[in-house]
Amino acid sequence: MRGLHAWALGCLLLGATAAHAQFTFLTNNGGITITGSTAQGSVTIPSAIDGLPVRTVGNGSVVFSGSALTNVTIPDSVTSIGAYAFANSINLQNATIGNGVTSIGFAAFENCFDLTNVTTGCALTNIDDYAFESCSALGSVNFSGNAPAIGNFVFFYDDSATAYYLPGTGGWTSQLGELPTAFWVLPYPLILDTGASGTAPNRQIGFTVSWATNASVVVEACTNLLSPVWQPVQTNTLTSGSFPFSESRLTNYQGRFYRVRAQ
Repeated sequence: MRGLHAWALGCLLLGATAAHAQFTFLTNNGGITITGSTAQGSVTIPSAIDGLPVRTVGNGSVVFSGSALTNVTIPDSVTSIGAYAFANSINLQNATIGNGVTSIGFAAFENCFDLTNVTTGCALTNIDDYAFESCSALGSVNFSGNAPAIGNFVFFYDDSATAYYLPGTGGWTSQLGELPTAFWVLPYPLILDTGASGTAPNRQIGFTVSWATNASVVVEACTNLLSPVWQPVQTNTLTSGSFPFSESRLTNYQGRFYRVRAQ
């Protein structure tokens, strides 16, 4: 492992020396950076400490001791994982990274020899150099969003791993750094990239339905979630693992809710 970098902390205000009895942290611009932890086993990073959102895990040094951590869940409040944050967590097996995380720092999970599965959220856009280097047991890295930009040697020595991505997400090729890629097929269909466009009277909702190639999926809608009566709107067979759905003239409804299910 490369030498740890010292970061200037002059702009940060020191928080209490411990939070939730297991975490040390710094306060910065109304958010929390977790700098250390004595937590062991399966750990869920708190989404808030002392009423402030936890935004960052790690500030350039190791957060968890080498043998303490076995599983970690990072909440949606966190936007970045700092350099070396989980490096040398030799018993870490699973990492679930929330939908708010946009970046994973330099060597963040380096030398996590037992790490077998990583699931990232839909906001991830950047993985820095050596982030998962020498995670020799790594089997799957599951990506919920578009292909992130990655640095050098991100998955170096991870010879058995595959990067899995959801059908309907963008930017993917046959390789992500050192890893081959493949479709990540969940046991159920799901909705991606919801959004509305246009103005009355032609307001339009649109999203992507993602699931398995050649599977048949029904899009249903209702107008009241308190006593829903779901009506089929469209049925499609997914020829490439996804299809775009759109519906216009939404001004006909005070509310319109959607779900997808396998046929």
